[in-house]
Amino acid sequence: MVQVFTLTPDAAAQSLQDQGLDALGLTALRLWPSWGTANPTYDTSALRLTPSGSALAPFFGTLEFLDSGSEFRSVNGAPIAGPVAAFRLHPQAVARLDHLLSARFAPPSQRHHRPVPETLVFTGAVPAPDRSPQTYAAGDPLNRAEPMSFHDNRGLIIDPVAIAELFADLMVNFPALDASGGGGMAGPGGVTSIAGLASGIQVQVTDLHGRPFSAVPGGPGIEAQDGGAPAGAPDGSGLLVLAGAQQLAATGAGSAERLRLGWATGGIMSAAPLSTPPLAAGVSLSRQFLRAFAVDLDWHLRGNRSESTVRSIPGEDGDIPEDLKPQIRDNVTIDYLSDGPDLLAHSGQVLERLVGAPGSNLVFAVAPEISDGVGIPPAPGLQAHWPGFPLPDTGTGFAAGSPSPVAGATAVWTAGNDVVVTLPADTLPDGAGVRLFAQRFQLIEAIGEAPSFLRGDGGSGIVQAGSTTQLLVTNPLGLATGDPKPSPATLVFDLVVTPRTGKRRLFANRRLNIDSGPAALPPDPFATPDPMTPIPAAVKSVAPAPLFGLERSSPPGAGLSDPIDVVRALGNETEPREGPRHPTMGRLESIVVSGIADTTHLDDGLSWEGVLSGARWSRETRSAALRQGNPGNPPGPDVHASGVRVNGALGYDLARHAVRRTQPMLPLPGGASVSTSPGWIVMSGGNNMNPPQPDAASPPPSGSSSGVLLQTVAAVCETPELSLLPPGNALATNSPLTLDQLLDTVAGALGIPSPAGSITIANENRLINEVRREYFLATHGVHDALWALTRGISEAEELIYIETPGFARTARTDGAAEAHEIDLIQRMADRLAAQPNLKVIVVSPREPDLIPAPFARRAIIQRKEAFDLLQAAAPGRVLAFHPKGFPGRQAALRTTTVIIDDVWSMTGATHFRRRGMTFDGSASIASFDRDIQSGYSRKVQNQRIALMAAKLGILATDADGLPVPEFQRLTRPAAAFSLIRDLLAQKGLGMISPLWLGPEDTSVLPQEDDVADPDGANGAPAGLHLADFLSEA
Repeated sequence: MVQVFTLTPDAAAQSLQDQGLDALGLTALRLWPSWGTANPTYDTSALRLTPSGSALAPFFGTLEFLDSGSEFRSVNGAPIAGPVAAFRLHPQAVARLDHLLSARFAPPSQRHHRPVPETLVFTGAVPAPDRSPQTYAAGDPLNRAEPMSFHDNRGLIIDPVAIAELFADLMVNFPALDASGGGGMAGPGGVTSIAGLASGIQVQVTDLHGRPFSAVPGGPGIEAQDGGAPAGAPDGSGLLVLAGAQQLAATGAGSAERLRLGWATGGIMSAAPLSTPPLAAGVSLSRQFLRAFAVDLDWHLRGNRSESTVRSIPGEDGDIPEDLKPQIRDNVTIDYLSDGPDLLAHSGQVLERLVGAPGSNLVFAVAPEISDGVGIPPAPGLQAHWPGFPLPDTGTGFAAGSPSPVAGATAVWTAGNDVVVTLPADTLPDGAGVRLFAQRFQLIEAIGEAPSFLRGDGGSGIVQAGSTTQLLVTNPLGLATGDPKPSPATLVFDLVVTPRTGKRRLFANRRLNIDSGPAALPPDPFATPDPMTPIPAAVKSVAPAPLFGLERSSPPGAGLSDPIDVVRALGNETEPREGPRHPTMGRLESIVVSGIADTTHLDDGLSWEGVLSGARWSRETRSAALRQGNPGNPPGPDVHASGVRVNGALGYDLARHAVRRTQPMLPLPGGASVSTSPGWIVMSGGNNMNPPQPDAASPPPSGSSSGVLLQTVAAVCETPELSLLPPGNALATNSPLTLDQLLDTVAGALGIPSPAGSITIANENRLINEVRREYFLATHGVHDALWALTRGISEAEELIYIETPGFARTARTDGAAEAHEIDLIQRMADRLAAQPNLKVIVVSPREPDLIPAPFARRAIIQRKEAFDLLQAAAPGRVLAFHPKGFPGRQAALRTTTVIIDDVWSMTGATHFRRRGMTFDGSASIASFDRDIQSGYSRKVQNQRIALMAAKLGILATDADGLPVPEFQRLTRPAAAFSLIRDLLAQKGLGMISPLWLGPEDTSVLPQEDDVADPDGANGAPAGLHLADFLSEA
């Protein structure tokens, strides 16, 4: 008979009483006082011990053999090559060890800052015949005599002598940890003897990726200082020993602005010298090991902005003068927003700052689309998401025996092609979200020649007790303008009801006859509050590009061939402004930014806050909980729209970017009224557009983030007439220039009378530089994101996480490559080959964001080409998937985010393909948070976790408040990769979809590479004629 053991509180208490800590099994922290029968040999430069005979297990753990030790790193930061035996602590035992280290060694309310050993690695260990993991009790012979090293959660090496010192102290002060019951520690092979092999405070200085820190040419370095005087520098492995009161400090030109230091275990990195962390009162350690992070902000965030190759990373094109390149903004606050409701809520808060604010305040709004009637949540977080939003949260679920809401329902045509569906009162829970998906078959040439079954966007509503629920279903039969309505007509649909508490219910494949009507339109529950409505049109800009599914407000003129005429014709100097652009070019960034006076904390300029994303200001952005039917939100496509919110100088940079989008440089003939659209020179000429200058006595609160605004745009686009100015003109040099001279030059290029003498501006020097930058943008375009990504990818060590609407190679060279022709896909493949522990996850929508079928087909081919190149470089270490919407629906992405090693993030509208890096107009922010947690940037790691959780449709806890296992696996990069790998091995389990290789039919010919994914470094490619691509332009 099989006996079933049930763990009860009494049984657990009895087991602890009988067995002590051993009752916890592998999760217990059990240590052994000796690591062998004789002292090992210590290699001080490699931080390794070589056992004398068989090593003894220093703790209770699990031994496994690996063909490659690449997940662990040698002291020089390189992955361990060849086979290894890895003896691991259980994660719960690691957590207990970390807690004990804090309790014993850290002063109250401080961190202990000792890297926590998780794995003991034997380098060169030949796998045993039985390779299955085996558990070994503390003190058991491990039958291993190879060189051994300890490693932390990132696989970085830890000095074993310092570990011996810690373990010896812990066993003395917490005797229950000693599995020997008081065995000798001082004899040969004992931890006390091993701890005596070296002394002093051993520090390793690494960059954020875990490699030994080294200065780039002309960049800041690191040294030890004693009373401010130099006292030595780290060796090639980043090692140095600190004595007495010595500190780590930055050295070299610009070090105060560029270099930040902090302990890798946690805390906020800063420009100040780094002192060794104090020990708790009464505690002394003869040997300590600490790991410090050092980061050169300029190199880390902007990349290689020299024209020379540095660390095998190519230089930039040198087209933009140094003083006009993007600036690093430190001590700002950056919040990472993982979905549309939070994005809208944060944007609303940015706009609401203007209400009642005194002074000359400013606001700008830029997006591919700005629609009316976009009601937004009152605040981010729980107040922006179901069931807390929209109010009221009734807390009501389905009652037992609830009637079918379809019984007694009706469907009636409106005066147009829409249908109003009415559900009877009191058949559904009060406050429930209702979503109706109309079913139909539709031919989508981009994905195949056969009609596809679709769950259309349908209609949405919220139940109110005692009232019928009316849903406006937009064109459920897919009728074209002028098509007659079928008679009789039948609405075939699925109805999803999500109550405020409990599980949703699906009423599938229901039918209603559509009565002739016409029915009056029901009230719109999703239109308010819309804080965008009162914002003046003169400070808004849109970019309706048909290639991306956005209809132009008016067709461009016919017979245009001059590139500048075409660029101007595809823009519109109306209010809101439509910026100039090339045929098929998108202007994809979305910016909402406001500046208000703050005389308390600022001596000059405004207090700026802004939100940047690739989202549209439309109802589609109110999209979350897609597998639940997006309850509480309007109907529309299933969309993931993430972004960032920033403040301070980085918010100011968003404003500088946005004002150029909302206004021409100078008023143009036929444009909007000069009284409201005077041009961005005038609009940004006041003191309120000066850079914010903190008050020395009462500065604004300092944030822990660092970031830089990166712009991408094709040449001959921004004020394109400036590109016709001859080389050596006044704007192309650093020669002294007055504002009137500048206005004469610009007006001459634009072919308008010069306003020189009629414009009085107090900030001439600042404006002159802004116009100079415009000239270089017009002449050469700009590719800021390309240089930043090249550096990040080339130095990646653990995980590159990419989510983007379009994924393709970023260069297709024909002959000698120009400086900007860097293929990031090839760069990634090269890095995968060089770094065997590196992994890549790519998230992209199944259906591309390029709408016309030939363009979409080419985008799918290019996506597969890019994936195949990566997969060939590193089989098994590259994964790609598509996010899913409601079952039977695909989800779209609007924002591109790239996260590298959880220490570098780029978020915005710069999509991962050639047109994204050189052609389409966009903005992104590269950033990281200097608040370090367990070796990673806390906010950046949380950004990746939140983004991945949103794509998987999972929360941190379930309905009972228990941790969700899949969410827990997202917390570490390697575990997150294994989770996606496991899901894809099971076809996604309904959470995600494997990479789709595209349609197999040939009914649509794919567009050419150079047209679908153009290189805009020199303007529009020769093959992109307006007349040929009028409908896509």
